[in-house]
Amino acid sequence: MTALAEAKTALRVQMRARRRALEAGAWDVLSLAVCGRVAAIEAVARARTLLGYWPMAGEPDLRGLMKTSPDAGLRWCVPAWRAEAQSYAPAEHFPDLPAVRGPQGAPQPARLCWVDPAAVEVVCLPGLAFDAEGHRIGHGRGYYDRLLTEIDAARRAEGRTAALKLGVTLEALLVAEVPVGETDVGMDGIITETRTIAVSGRV
Repeated sequence: MTALAEAKTALRVQMRARRRALEAGAWDVLSLAVCGRVAAIEAVARARTLLGYWPMAGEPDLRGLMKTSPDAGLRWCVPAWRAEAQSYAPAEHFPDLPAVRGPQGAPQPARLCWVDPAAVEVVCLPGLAFDAEGHRIGHGRGYYDRLLTEIDAARRAEGRTAALKLGVTLEALLVAEVPVGETDVGMDGIITETRTIAVSGRV
């Protein structure tokens, strides 16, 4: 195991323990605060196709925000497993339909309606930990990094700018430094229940 892999494994163990220690009853209030901060970002308010997620244990719940539809042109997507590609792809989020457990264990829409990756303007994604430099660590399979890379490649092919990437987390899950490798995709901003950290000039 390389030094980078060892550092990532150690941080994952630490952050899983820290998430378990958070008070369960506070999650609804914390998630509401996170939703408010995400909604206040100008690029989010302007976007018409956004990628969110169905929360797993220890992740802020954005579903309250994902129910809002200022006009018929607003569309939220979530990652769903695309078997033929053996990777995640954007699928339309239907607030009134329940989620099902996907082949990789993560929740996804019961009805899959695929969305062109090039249409995704903003991505809100969770992680085990983030730092103030916009670095993120997930569970180690690289699914989000590959999905973000595919979205940006599709957007570049159509002459569009890269999608805005927002790491969604809690203050308790920020760390001083996340170890990163060449394939790890950085964030444009980090959103917690108390602040918005601008990493790039896009936030």
